[in-house]
Amino acid sequence: MNKAVATPKSVGMSARRLERIRPAMQGYIDRGVYTGITTLIARRGQVVHEEQFGWLDKEAQSPMPADAIFRLYSMTKPIVCTGLMT
Repeated sequence: MNKAVATPKSVGMSARRLERIRPAMQGYIDRGVYTGITTLIARRGQVVHEEQFGWLDKEAQSPMPADAIFRLYSMTKPIVCTGLMT
C-alpha cells in the first residue's frame, strides 16, 4: 500500500512532535505490550505519518505489513458516539 505522505508543515502539524511516535510505539513492542502496531495520521485529507512496528506473526517472524487486516471487537460505543456527535 503506497500512500503519498505530505509534509507535516503543509497541513499545519509539527514534524518534531510526529517524530515522537516511533520511539513510543517501538517501546510498546519492546516491552511486549503489543506484538504489532500500525499507525496512520492524516489531516485535511492528507497522510502525514504512516508506519508499521513489530510483527504480524511473531512466531513466523513475519513483519507487520501496511495492508494488514485486523478484527475489531466491541465497536458499539465508538459508533454510537460518532453518530451522536454528527
